[in-house]
Amino acid sequence: MTWKRFRRTGLRLLFRRSWSQLSMEQIVRRFGTPRDIDLFMQVCFDYVRDAEHHGLSDHWQDPHHTLEAKRGDCEDWAVFAWYVLERAGAEARVLCMFTEDDGHAVCLALDEEHAMTICNDGIRKVQRRPRRTGFSEVLATRAAERVFRNWTACSYVHDEALVELASGCIERPFDPRYSWITP
Repeated sequence: MTWKRFRRTGLRLLFRRSWSQLSMEQIVRRFGTPRDIDLFMQVCFDYVRDAEHHGLSDHWQDPHHTLEAKRGDCEDWAVFAWYVLERAGAEARVLCMFTEDDGHAVCLALDEEHAMTICNDGIRKVQRRPRRTGFSEVLATRAAERVFRNWTACSYVHDEALVELASGCIERPFDPRYSWITP
């Protein structure tokens, strides 16, 4: 057993029960940094594909449903992290990356020192924090190269679409809006 797996298993045994009882507001207050929200999700959430969880090939669930279900796939984890970090005042975006036959979503977040990705695989530093604020195409391509090596296109999901999803008012399947970036 690797140290990372041992650590996650130990943390799950120690904290999963108590942390799983927290409300969204408590999570925002206690886990409002990229490293903290990653720790919370690694301890409390299980990764499960949409086909198994919803019976659909692709389904984006709102962050409140992810918290309630304690499971989801990569875009559910990314949207949850984005939601918590945005409410805590941190800078974050959801970034989707694609190959010819697969896709992956992460939350790309900035702290005082680094840009990093947060997803079901854990947290990864992408680079030192960019000097100018905001999320650029260069930062998106660096994140895609770091996380999803054979990517052919990536895109930030438009924040307006995420706000609509997070409101829980969507009656139809969520269709994210993309602005494509290619290598």
